[in-house]
Amino acid sequence: MPENRRLLGTVLTFMACLGFSIVPALAKSSYDNGANALGVMTVRFTAAAVLLLVARVTIGRNESWPTLQRTFALLVIGAVGITAVSLTYFIAIDEIDTSLAIVLWYIYPVFVVGVSWALMRKKPRRNVFITLPFTLAGIAITAGQLAGGSGTAIALVMISSFLFSFYIIGLDKASRGIELITNVTVLTVGTAIGYWFVCFVPITPLEPIFPNDTRTWTMIIVLAIFGTTAPFLFSVAGLTRLEASTYSVITTIEPILGIIIAVIFLGESMSVERFIGAALVIGALIGFSVSESRAPATPARQ
Repeated sequence: MPENRRLLGTVLTFMACLGFSIVPALAKSSYDNGANALGVMTVRFTAAAVLLLVARVTIGRNESWPTLQRTFALLVIGAVGITAVSLTYFIAIDEIDTSLAIVLWYIYPVFVVGVSWALMRKKPRRNVFITLPFTLAGIAITAGQLAGGSGTAIALVMISSFLFSFYIIGLDKASRGIELITNVTVLTVGTAIGYWFVCFVPITPLEPIFPNDTRTWTMIIVLAIFGTTAPFLFSVAGLTRLEASTYSVITTIEPILGIIIAVIFLGESMSVERFIGAALVIGALIGFSVSESRAPATPARQ
């Protein structure tokens, strides 16, 4: 039975990665039909929040709700953290290929290590310094593939990746002891609130452009179901059946799937230089995840 459990966990985790990897392609297709990042993501997270609330009161009905203070903390992390991370990234892919943005964004493990070292005095392991040169080389090669006018987009992707490091460090502390479906539901509701707040901020460049045709609305609903709600639930189910280290290694397939989808469905080219840059970054990510999964566990801080 344990083998069947691990196999099912692996399949579920792969399905989660596949679901998350379709998000950039569907978002960019929505842009082509007249919507913008703020409009698309607001609808995406609002629909996902409703679906996850339904999942919480059905599938997760036996889970207990966290205290009001911790619920508020998760709502804030969603409203500020996820909103900032996702909005900066999805604004950026309106100007550059998603395959390039994916490679640039996956420098985030380096940021996580740096932020943990600076703020929490958590000294990085030796494997970080082994994989770091490959990651930076891949990022440099990938950035060199971008046109000069893409400087803002590059900056937004890097900002998104940098903010993500703070998000996951904060989430690690705030979500301890909170059951997973409840955790994801509260975070997503917070994110939807964050996006609606941005929609009402009187800043012209951030004015939302919502879908104005049935085809685009359909794509975004598909995005909310199969690119948000379903992969969140698959990831929860996969994580409960696998060790966290195994789970983290399997999820390194997500950027590979994202690039493949971009090439096939968006017609993005994959030059030799792009391939080398992606291979270096993703290879370093896989190497880092594998070495972390084999490292001795450190006691959790209370």
